[in-house]
Amino acid sequence: MEEKVQQHLIRCLVRLDLLSLCYVCLVLCFSYDLQTLDEIKDKSLRKKVSKSTCKDFVSLVQAWLSKLQCSKSLRGVFVETNQSELSAFISYALAFPNNFLALVDTYDVIRSGIPNFCAVALALNELGYVRS
Repeated sequence: MEEKVQQHLIRCLVRLDLLSLCYVCLVLCFSYDLQTLDEIKDKSLRKKVSKSTCKDFVSLVQAWLSKLQCSKSLRGVFVETNQSELSAFISYALAFPNNFLALVDTYDVIRSGIPNFCAVALALNELGYVRS
């Protein structure tokens, strides 16, 4: 993983793509900081269009991930995802719900990155955070 990150950072620097560089640095900070979902302290997220709050965004994401894992059309592709990666995605979404982005190739794209991204994105969508 470190080699891929280094290559991406070099490409960003060569193109002077500062936005991408900042994004990669943010994702790396989030992903290296957390190892488990239990380490996420503030799990609440205010719904975008109302004053109510989802008290446990982590559980909402886990529910969506479970739905993806049980989906007949996916035939067990998303069996077990990397929890550290999921923790990073959730933490990033809690910090930046209006601008959620995820680097899905940090561990295993098909078995972890995509299902973790989809679960977080679907949970955000349920709370009214929709990309325009």
